[in-house]
Amino acid sequence: MSRTMRIVGVVCAAAVIVPTTFHADAQETVIPTYWDDGATSIYVANQRISGSDPERYAWSPTLLGRIGGRHQRGDVLIISVKEGRRELASKRCVPDFRETSDPTMPASFQCRMDDVQIDHAGNFLFDLSYEDQNGNATPLRTLQVPILAYSYMIDRSSRRHTAMYLVAPDDMLGSSIAFLDGRPARWNTAYASENGEEVVMEYRQSRLVFRFWSTRPNLSLVNDTQVRCTVDGAPLTVERAGSAQLRPQTNYYGDDRRSDGQNVAENRYAYNLWEVSTGLFVVEKGARSAAPPVRPGQVRGGQHVPTPPADVTAHPGNWSCTVRAEGHELRRFDFVVTANGLAPHAIQSGDNALHLGADEFFVDTTILPGASDFDRGYDRNAVRASGFWGRTWTTQPPMLTSLAASFGDPHPAAVGGGRSGGRARH
Repeated sequence: MSRTMRIVGVVCAAAVIVPTTFHADAQETVIPTYWDDGATSIYVANQRISGSDPERYAWSPTLLGRIGGRHQRGDVLIISVKEGRRELASKRCVPDFRETSDPTMPASFQCRMDDVQIDHAGNFLFDLSYEDQNGNATPLRTLQVPILAYSYMIDRSSRRHTAMYLVAPDDMLGSSIAFLDGRPARWNTAYASENGEEVVMEYRQSRLVFRFWSTRPNLSLVNDTQVRCTVDGAPLTVERAGSAQLRPQTNYYGDDRRSDGQNVAENRYAYNLWEVSTGLFVVEKGARSAAPPVRPGQVRGGQHVPTPPADVTAHPGNWSCTVRAEGHELRRFDFVVTANGLAPHAIQSGDNALHLGADEFFVDTTILPGASDFDRGYDRNAVRASGFWGRTWTTQPPMLTSLAASFGDPHPAAVGGGRSGGRARH
């Protein structure tokens, strides 16, 4: 019998922050091709190995992501799946560029590798490179893809079990972002009062959302959720737009089933991306210009930049937002807000920048004590070593100086008689 991992994937459809500014009267600047770190999603499907008796399973991966910089139709993403230095498989995938006619805008893709079948767990590498139509290859990223094996009961009476597989990125529990949801693609223009003068200001408004990874086995929506924030240490009390909800954005899990011939024990193991809306707004502010003069005795007409009561830019400073669910404090996210919007984290700039969408901001993540009532487990050493699928912290975020202690164990026990049941802890 064959069983496939359930999956509901989300890929962020966002422009990627790049250090180049474009002007209509300037010569076009070519942006190098790059990998969007925040849009990576990997899952595996378990497939029975044809003719295996007793039955055995292998995993086949699917990679979802985004590529930014210069690209055009006919270019190819090359994925090399490796274990150590040994290449196990290679796949050529054509990204889907239909969402934009601008060759400098990022484009999403989904690459299914159904013809790749690997029958054991371990630490695998996905080497990504980009080949243009002229045959020029650009290395993009090497993703670390840990695969766990969990026990699948074939027959209770004979106590026969086999291994199935689950993607297990322990380092992603420190890879959280603040996301501006529902932001218009284009800037609007309206009047605003600034320093006692009327100006014409570009702006756009969106909701503040957090996305973070968890090992929670239960993947149901959590209505009993609150987001409580402080600014420079002072509690923030504002009227919010709607109540918070905590919901899973992906659905990756494996049900470990074991039998001793009499009883069956089942445990669920999961690694998933979660999202919580804060009920807060972000009114980003852009270019300003002098407002046209108004004749004496006349009132300036036209739209003004909105000032919702829950606008975070009205409270610039160092923000800390704590996510609570079912009465437990799970995560704290630290970031900086300016009068013009959220400030990109230092890790998002420089030669080794973390590439995120233009509406995404890395936030320092603190695992709070209540997380042990929500997550199945957390590995501090994995978060200290890397983030975003094995990306080394080239810029050390402040959160690494005070990581919470590890707890629990999201890894199932090794499958008896199988190859590489679980995997070594970091």
